[in-house]
Amino acid sequence: MTQSVPNKQGGVSLHVKDEKSIQVGEPVAKPSLCSDQFDPFKEFKTEPEKYAYRALNIRPQNMRTRLAEGWETIPETEFGDLILAKIPIGEHERRINKEEMKTKQRTHAAVDQFKVDAEKLGVKTFED
Repeated sequence: MTQSVPNKQGGVSLHVKDEKSIQVGEPVAKPSLCSDQFDPFKEFKTEPEKYAYRALNIRPQNMRTRLAEGWETIPETEFGDLILAKIPIGEHERRINKEEMKTKQRTHAAVDQFKVDAEKLGVKTFED
C-alpha cells in the first residue's frame, strides 16, 4: 500500500508498504490547462495588445448577457459549446475595476454594519 503525506518542505512524502519513504518536491511549474498548447483558440487571438479574449458558452441566455456587455464573437471559432469572443482592453479593464470597486464597497458596508450591530449588543470589536 502506498500513502502520500505532506512534508515540511511543501512537497509530499510517499510511504510504501515496505516502510521506505520517498521525498517528492513540488513540480517545477504547476500543471495547467491554460497554457498555449491546450488553447484551441490560440491562432485566433491575433491582437492581444488591443483586445481581451474569452471563451463563451453558446447558450442563448449566456450569449445575450455577454453581447450586451460588449463582447464580440469571432464566428469561425466555434469549438463544441464554446466560441471565442473579444472586447477592447480598455473596456475590459474598466469593467474589472468597476467590479472591484463594488466588491470593496460591499465589504466596507458589511464591516460597518457589523460594528454597528456589535456596538448595539455591547460587544467590543477590534476593527479599525
